[in-house]
Amino acid sequence: MPVYDVLETPVGTVRVVVDRARVSRVTLTEENW
Repeated sequence: MPVYDVLETPVGTVRVVVDRARVSRVTLTEENW
């Protein structure tokens, strides 16, 4: 299952697929969002 980085932007919410090995913060999946 892909992991998404949720970015809040003026045009809405953008989910960007991130590399788990490089993520040092909490990420959200489609299910928890």
